[in-house]
Amino acid sequence: MMKVRGEMLKHEAWNAADAEKRFTELLDRAEHEGPQVVQFEDKQFIVTLKDEEGNRLVRAFLDEPEFRNINIDRIDAPVKAPEL
Repeated sequence: MMKVRGEMLKHEAWNAADAEKRFTELLDRAEHEGPQVVQFEDKQFIVTLKDEEGNRLVRAFLDEPEFRNINIDRIDAPVKAPEL
């Protein structure tokens, strides 16, 4: 099990190959079950969240005093899937 935001996930991390093959399922689980973690090269973890959760986390991050002066512009452009 893995911890995200101090909470234990109820499932194991996806390995990169399975995440790629079952990407639609990964997104569906992120929507219905919460954060999904993809393990890539044993040391790097990528957390997959619904957009609303990601936006909430960014707002909470930017609300911290040391980050209040950071300006992040959102670009409305197509997103490319990473090559694994």
